[in-house]
Amino acid sequence: MIVLVEDYQVVSMHMKNVLERAGYEVPAIFTTGEELIEFLKNANPDLVLMDVMLEGELDGINTIDIVRNQHKSPVIFLTALSDSDSIQRIGEIKNCTLINKPFDEAQLVSTVEQAVVKGFS
Repeated sequence: MIVLVEDYQVVSMHMKNVLERAGYEVPAIFTTGEELIEFLKNANPDLVLMDVMLEGELDGINTIDIVRNQHKSPVIFLTALSDSDSIQRIGEIKNCTLINKPFDEAQLVSTVEQAVVKGFS
């Protein structure tokens, strides 16, 4: 099960369609980190696909910092940002990687496959 956290509906629906065509289950899409935190109280996804910039009080990186102690699911961050601060913050989080937007569909599916099968180091 893959959970998407993306505040742009067009992007989230595109990712959902790409992943479902590749055979993955995507039962939940959220627009805020707070929604993901609530969802993870009762679920343990195989992967979290998360935008860095989100609606709400928390960005994607802060959200993962909060839930990381209880949930070890791999995380793929998506971002159009290229600032060194965000990239450094992501680099400090274990079991995650980064895909730049706009993303290539083949790269997205390949990265998801790697994460689901063996995670990231």
